[in-house]
Amino acid sequence: MSAVGADRNGMGLFPHAADEHGMKRERSRTVHRIGRGARVEGAVRFSGRLEVEGRVDGTIQAEDVRSSAVRVASSGRVDGAIEAAVVQVAGTVNGPIRASKRLYVQAGARLHGDVLYRDLQLEHGALVTGSLKAYDSDEAGLKLVAVGRK
Repeated sequence: MSAVGADRNGMGLFPHAADEHGMKRERSRTVHRIGRGARVEGAVRFSGRLEVEGRVDGTIQAEDVRSSAVRVASSGRVDGAIEAAVVQVAGTVNGPIRASKRLYVQAGARLHGDVLYRDLQLEHGALVTGSLKAYDSDEAGLKLVAVGRK
């Protein structure tokens, strides 16, 4: 499976010219969306950017892990591995994540799985269970359980 619904308004994965994390939109890149209420079973391979507002039961893998982005919206859920350059989690992920550039875990997100990242940002109120390991690190990964307050 490759394209799953392109962005209708051209606004892209992140709604501003540069979001709060400094991520810039590139209008020429393709944006795919798995909409709220949709459910995809199996492997999802994509190029460009992917926004998950619904559910994916399977792996998500970017064709080019150096220039790709995945966003799991607050309504989104992924039960499987995610591999991309930039991964932003606001919803639920049950599986490992490999973010070759950046991983953002937002307040209210639920991440259950081992993580490999180059740059990591965890917001207060996120729940993360699993190990954290930086790329280019010879040290053992950090085992983490973080629970935010309600």
